[in-house]
Amino acid sequence: MDRAAVHLEAEGVEDFLFHGGHSSILVRGNNGTCEGWPVGIRHPLFPHKRLATLLLNDCGFSSSGSGVQFFRHQGKKYGHLFDPRTGWPVDHLLSIAVIAPTAAIADALSTAFYVMSIEETQSYCEQHPEIKAILIPQPKQGTRLETIRIGINETEVFWEEELSQK
Repeated sequence: MDRAAVHLEAEGVEDFLFHGGHSSILVRGNNGTCEGWPVGIRHPLFPHKRLATLLLNDCGFSSSGSGVQFFRHQGKKYGHLFDPRTGWPVDHLLSIAVIAPTAAIADALSTAFYVMSIEETQSYCEQHPEIKAILIPQPKQGTRLETIRIGINETEVFWEEELSQK
């Protein structure tokens, strides 16, 4: 996507959105109706529903999670992303969305952040202010879904339902 964007920009194309599969996007300019491109974030527990919409402008986006790609064994749900330190599927997050300068960086970081602890992800983003993220931790039994926004302000995200936000 990033290489195709270089070609389009060299040809004078200023406004475009590339969508690579289900998890990666690259945008430049705007879609003609608003400043940026509205991109939906899938609800991690109900994949047929939208959780939020991000307004993206001149950036890459990627998401990782266990809402679609998973398996069940003896009543427990296991996601498809494994922690290389333990060899077990990651289970502390439901999903993560990352905004970065390029699609390649967003894609790499969404997987890395999914495996890393919330504190490690927050620390990385503090040291790299060009990186933004929304983390959705696994909720405790009987509690509401919670989101953690890192570097994303309220004008960039529109929630579909009320959530607990940090």
